Amino acid sequence: MPATSREPIALAVCAIFKNEGRYIEEWLDFHLAQGVEHFYLYDNGSTDDGLRRLAPYITRGLVTLIDWPMVWTDRAQHRAYDDCVTKVKDRVHWLAFIDIDEFLFSRSGDLLPTLNQYDQHPGVVVHWACYGSSSHYEEQGAGLLNTYFYRAPTRWRENRKYKSIVHPSRVQRMLGAHGAEYLNGELAVNEQMRTVPPQPTPELKKLSDRLKQRDVAVGERRSPVSQLARRIRKIAGRIKKKLQRVLKQFQKRYLPLFPRHSVWPQGSSSILTINHYRIRSRREYDEKIKRWNKIQKYKPLHFSYYDRNEVFDPILKGRGRGPSVLS
Repeated sequence: MPATSREPIALAVCAIFKNEGRYIEEWLDFHLAQGVEHFYLYDNGSTDDGLRRLAPYITRGLVTLIDWPMVWTDRAQHRAYDDCVTKVKDRVHWLAFIDIDEFLFSRSGDLLPTLNQYDQHPGVVVHWACYGSSSHYEEQGAGLLNTYFYRAPTRWRENRKYKSIVHPSRVQRMLGAHGAEYLNGELAVNEQMRTVPPQPTPELKKLSDRLKQRDVAVGERRSPVSQLARRIRKIAGRIKKKLQRVLKQFQKRYLPLFPRHSVWPQGSSSILTINHYRIRSRREYDEKIKRWNKIQKYKPLHFSYYDRNEVFDPILKGRGRGPSVLS
């Protein structure tokens, strides 16, 4: 990975993308205005005009572009993050891991000075503010920040999720898209200086491991009775899974604010926030589904789930085009 002309870098961003050409300039310009000095962008097989749009930023030394044609289901994002944090350990002070549809900012207007208040900690997590479609069916041509002004309530379950901004030199390894494991067992903090656990391990994985151990033990017993009992448990397990899926879809669609257990902690975003424009307009979301149809990363049902527009919050209106390097 080539070095940049400004080292050490106070604040950099790492992201992986695919066919985000029409959004990437707004995203870059916004974060440049927030004080980001450099971007490490992993191209996961783009076929649009994104590379042409990135060319001026690369020429100015603002973007390091890494070709990353890995199959997404082969942990492409996780491995890109691990690759980046390893390579920039000695050249970046703060490294933020966000996506092209996520806009990181400080509500005080000064991102880097705000982050430096957490300098004694190995990392800080920033919660989402998920925005809906604002009832737009098609792209409006004014940029994301000047189009989508309505979001979900702060306490909505998806806003519990966070992204990480880390000191690369203090990271042991990345744990995925959201969290990191730090050296010496250190923990990141949230904006209120409270420690948060590493990226939560999905509960279903723990359940799967227990079921696997049980099935292995049952399989060792070959009596007809034990084999029949095993079959009954399998059938009951399938029925239980189907019922759980139905219940989960019901909760997502009809009980979005109903209190329930979550592996993600309830957080606040009064100091640091990531505005997350996951769905954009209906047509744009349908195009996103087509781009990822081979692995079914996005599903039609998710649109209605994420299309939350209860809170009018145009906090980033007018900030969609910062000091562009093209001007």
